[in-house]
Amino acid sequence: MKIYLHVGLFIFGNILIQIDHGALPACFAQVQKALEIDEFQFGILGSTVYIGNVVGAAASAYFFQASNKVQYTLAGSTMLNAVVLYAFCLNTNFYLAIIHRFLTGFLQIFICIFGPVWVDRFAPESQKSVVLTLLLLGPPLGIVGGYGLAYACIKHSTWRTAYYIQLILAIPTAFGFLAFSSDYTDVQKAIRHQEACRNRIRGSQPGETDADELFGGIEEYQKNRKDSFGSALNTQSYGELKLLLKNRLFCGICFGLAGIYFILTGI
Repeated sequence: MKIYLHVGLFIFGNILIQIDHGALPACFAQVQKALEIDEFQFGILGSTVYIGNVVGAAASAYFFQASNKVQYTLAGSTMLNAVVLYAFCLNTNFYLAIIHRFLTGFLQIFICIFGPVWVDRFAPESQKSVVLTLLLLGPPLGIVGGYGLAYACIKHSTWRTAYYIQLILAIPTAFGFLAFSSDYTDVQKAIRHQEACRNRIRGSQPGETDADELFGGIEEYQKNRKDSFGSALNTQSYGELKLLLKNRLFCGICFGLAGIYFILTGI
C-alpha cells in the first residue's frame, strides 16, 4: 500500500508543477498589465522558465549524487517553488519577474528528473509501464489544467488566484516527499541490493553474505558512490543515451512534448 502512495504523490507532483506553464498564457492580458510590459517582454517571461529547466536538469545530477536523502531534495525544491510562485504573484517589476520564472523552472525540474528514475527502480514491476505513462502525461495534463484553472480564476477572481492554488497544494506535496523513507528513494542502494540478490541466486549459499557485505558501511558507500560518479557519467551515460535515442516511442514522446512547449511559448 505504501508504494502506491509514493506512486500517487509522484504523479500528482508532476502534474502540479506544470500548472503555471498553462496559467501564464491564459493570464496574458492581466500579467501584461500588472507588469506593464509589451508582447515581446511577455515572450521573454514565458521562455525564461524553460532556461531554468535546462540549468536545473544539469544541476539536479549533482544534488541527487551529493546526498543519499533524495526526499529532502524533492521536498526542498517543491517548497522553494511555492515561495517563488508567491513572490511572483506579489511582484510588479519585469526584471524580478524574469528571475522568479527562471527559479520556478530550475526548481520544478527535480521532480521531472527523478520521477522516471524512481519508477524504474521502485515501482511494481508489473505496473512500471502504466506508472511511467502517467508520469509522462503529467506535463500536458498540468498545462491544460493550469490554462483552465487560470481562465476560471480570471472570470471569478484574479489571475493570481491560480498561482495561489498551485503554491498551496505544493506545501502538502513537499511534506509528502519529506515523509518518504530512504528505502524508497536511495537508488544506488537499490541497485546494490539487486546486484547482491542476483549474486546470491547465482551461487552463494544462504548466510554467506551478511548485511555489512551487502551494503557496506555508510562512509564506504558514500565514498564509492562519489568516486564512481565521474567514470559512470563518461561510460554508462553515453551508452544509455544511444539506447534511448534508438527507442522510437521515447523519441516520439520527447518530440511531442517539445512541440507542446514550443506552441505554448509561442502563444
